[in-house]
Amino acid sequence: MLLPKDYLAYRLTGVMSSDCSDAAGTLWLNPQTRQWDDVLLGATGLSQDNMPKVYEGCDVIGALSDTIAQELGLPRLPVVAGAGDNAAGAVGMGVTDSGQGFISLGTSGVYFTVSESHKANPQNTVHAFCHALPDRWHQMGVTLSAANSLAWFAKLVDKTVVELLDALEDSDMQRTKVLFLPYLSGERTPHNDPQANGQFIGLSNTTRVEDMTLAILEGVAFSLLDCQNALSSAGSMVDELSLIGGGARSAMWRQIIASVLNKRLIYRDGGDVGPGLGAARLALLGEQQSLGLNIESLISQYCTMPEVLEVHEPDASLRSYYGDKYALYQSLYHATKGLNERLATLSI
Repeated sequence: MLLPKDYLAYRLTGVMSSDCSDAAGTLWLNPQTRQWDDVLLGATGLSQDNMPKVYEGCDVIGALSDTIAQELGLPRLPVVAGAGDNAAGAVGMGVTDSGQGFISLGTSGVYFTVSESHKANPQNTVHAFCHALPDRWHQMGVTLSAANSLAWFAKLVDKTVVELLDALEDSDMQRTKVLFLPYLSGERTPHNDPQANGQFIGLSNTTRVEDMTLAILEGVAFSLLDCQNALSSAGSMVDELSLIGGGARSAMWRQIIASVLNKRLIYRDGGDVGPGLGAARLALLGEQQSLGLNIESLISQYCTMPEVLEVHEPDASLRSYYGDKYALYQSLYHATKGLNERLATLSI
């Protein structure tokens, strides 16, 4: 059983491997031991014989085979195990120690925090996985349609995302009575409900495109607040967060999220390529570790936080507005859950 990146590593090296951060997502790995679990494997008719060896993300698993090295015109370079996308993003942003965290605003949204031990909270759909670095774990809350919500709306109104954001910024609009649930693909944290639907509420003849754009930005921020509350219930707290992902390019959206979460948000250089930078850092750690250097000192030396580009503090003047609207956001899902279930049964 090989995950996509592990199959690529196999083609490069001839070695079957996986890393514990990516393997934790299969549910066959015990995150506490960071190895495959016999009971979980047995539940699906598998055994250890079906599984590759599990490494830390920065461990060298082998080298390019002679054939591949010749084909690519490269020397027989060492290859590391690598990482899942979010764990790699954390390495790229220097989010490596307990108490640190980041938000990824990609197609989906991820609220990621580092912990010193495995802390599961399945009741609130908090993912508790291994980090890509040794002796570290991470917890995640996930909202399934973050930047995707904005891209969907842009396509619907035949505009680009940049045009929508520019128009909203030019309008100076900071508040709207329109509310949006970003459940276009169902929702994970905290509902774990594949039948949840996206919704606008509060539309009228006076509603403008800018109202709906702002409602989308707020709705995604509220879904991240759901993640923050779920993580808090699992004992995970951070004082400040870095941002990565394409959606993080919008300063306006970053400010909304900072105010909704009531957290300092830091936008760093390279935030839009965090996972790629993390993968490169894992390769560097693997190369240096193979020379006999201490891994913890290497992590401190190379897995630093990139340069700060902008800091966003919560806007106290909007605290009451966001608090009241978040309460409506939460009640809307519960009030319409039964209607969504009935909609799902319609024959169309």
